[in-house]
Amino acid sequence: MAKYKITTLSPLHIGSGEEYELNFNLLYKDGFIYIYDEFKLVEFFILKNIEIPTKIEALKENILRFKDEIIASNLHKRKIFSSFTQISKPVLEQVSTQNNPIITGSSIKGAIKTAYIYRMVQNDELKKEQDDLQRIDEKIDDEKDFKIKNKLINEKKDLIKRIDGKITNITKTIFRNLKISDSFTPLSTQIFKSINIKKEKSHQSKRGEKVNQIANFTESIKVGESTEITINISDKYFDDLKTVCNEYYQLAFNKEFDNYFLNKLKFPKINLKPNQFLLNIGRFSGAELKSIEEIRSLSRTGADVDWETSARTYALEKNIQDNTYFENSLLPFGWLLCELVD
Repeated sequence: MAKYKITTLSPLHIGSGEEYELNFNLLYKDGFIYIYDEFKLVEFFILKNIEIPTKIEALKENILRFKDEIIASNLHKRKIFSSFTQISKPVLEQVSTQNNPIITGSSIKGAIKTAYIYRMVQNDELKKEQDDLQRIDEKIDDEKDFKIKNKLINEKKDLIKRIDGKITNITKTIFRNLKISDSFTPLSTQIFKSINIKKEKSHQSKRGEKVNQIANFTESIKVGESTEITINISDKYFDDLKTVCNEYYQLAFNKEFDNYFLNKLKFPKINLKPNQFLLNIGRFSGAELKSIEEIRSLSRTGADVDWETSARTYALEKNIQDNTYFENSLLPFGWLLCELVD
């Protein structure tokens, strides 16, 4: 069993499935939001002998009326820094244990699995499947008949599903020999806004207000947070884990710096030491990092036009005046530096 230090290089959000709504189970004051268990708020009203309205809007009004008292009562689950004074949507919670935000071992393991699938592709272990996909793509490009083209597209989707099933069968057994713990120590979080942005600036300008309409507020682990995990390997297949991960993720990491919207001061390039490797994990890390040359394909946005499908979600830590291009303002989600320490 080996011990690793892991450090967040960018905001990291692993969703718990819970959401917090302003003036209901979330309160804002003086640059911080406070999230609550609704039962604690009910207890507060009972102890204060305050009527608990049955209608949700009336309940929110009551919560807002007694906001300062509720905050002073120290009933909150977590107090989280936020640069956003207007929380217009529910906040997506970071996964936690006993109210302490964590990085889950399953998320790390999933990212490592993607890197090993990439190696399988590079080693031509799925060459027949790749060739079959290429032949279907060529037929789709050449076909003029709409019905036949649709049939070919469906054949391609079916083939990708079969390939994904084959990969699952290959990796299912071997990855039982890789066990990864959750992070050991509590991690600090911050409120970020998820911005779905176009890689081409000219395409981004077409979206306008849609960028803000699909944005979410997230509780995410801050940049520069460090903790430890253990990785237990019981198969020589994973002896080259560091090399395999860097072959895939270092290339993707370097590509981040080509984007006009990236805040390069807060997300600088790094030189890896011999005992370090990169991973990208969690929500908003992007389908591109979880898909490999269409061998392992994830669903796209469902957009009606091609330029809509080349977007990725990035993190905004405070409101800015430029709400279309976000030039030099955004951070990627999910980058993690792993370092062997024992």
